[in-house]
Amino acid sequence: MAVPPRYRPTATPDAHRSMHARIGVFVLFLSMGVLLATFLSRFPTLLIDFDVDKDVFSILLISGAGGAIVALLLTGWMAARFGTRFVLVWSTVAHAVSFLVVAYSSHLGSRPLFVVGQFLVAFSFSFTNVAMNAEAAAIERHLNRKIMPQFHAAFSVGMAVGLVIGYFFSRFEVSAFRHYAIVVLAFTVIRLAVVPMAVIDGRPTETKAGGLGGLRHREGGVSGFPGPHDWGDRLRGGGERERRDAVGDDFR
Repeated sequence: MAVPPRYRPTATPDAHRSMHARIGVFVLFLSMGVLLATFLSRFPTLLIDFDVDKDVFSILLISGAGGAIVALLLTGWMAARFGTRFVLVWSTVAHAVSFLVVAYSSHLGSRPLFVVGQFLVAFSFSFTNVAMNAEAAAIERHLNRKIMPQFHAAFSVGMAVGLVIGYFFSRFEVSAFRHYAIVVLAFTVIRLAVVPMAVIDGRPTETKAGGLGGLRHREGGVSGFPGPHDWGDRLRGGGERERRDAVGDDFR
């Protein structure tokens, strides 16, 4: 994805660049709130489309929890290796495709397809969630102000907007398939448009450390989420990696 010159990665943004990033991240949080509420707003319709009761439908939704858990194991590693800019673009496209799978499953009345789509929606949503929170934290550091609550408020406002939109689509008896498709495609365009603005740096951690072969620090996750190596070390009770870091470069 081409990045306009004014939004090229930088570790030392000026006040103007930081403000643009703040607006971009705000829009990302707002968009994700709209998309989540869009999905939730048509649950009554989905019950009819899939010809299930609430108990069975709740079982179908469990696949989303599985997608989020699997994503948890990968988000930190992926952000460190490829950068948050790449993660945001990739997860935006993946989330759109996944959401369209859910939409099409409602059109077909296919429960198995819905389960697959719901798994992928939660999986891709988790990558966006981690990356946009990482960028929000970076903006806080650059501005030296506590503004994270504003981003979370934007998510809540987005949910309210999504529910209102869902009400009108339901009121005029628009199918869940068309409702989902229209909203997802519209907000995917918005998300892709603001990613260059929202990400101040977003380069891979390995690049900042001097290349993939020159990585000199523990491969941890982003915003507290561990990467694959961290999970292995934790299962081994701390692991060799932390001991090597404690000894220092001479050990290497």
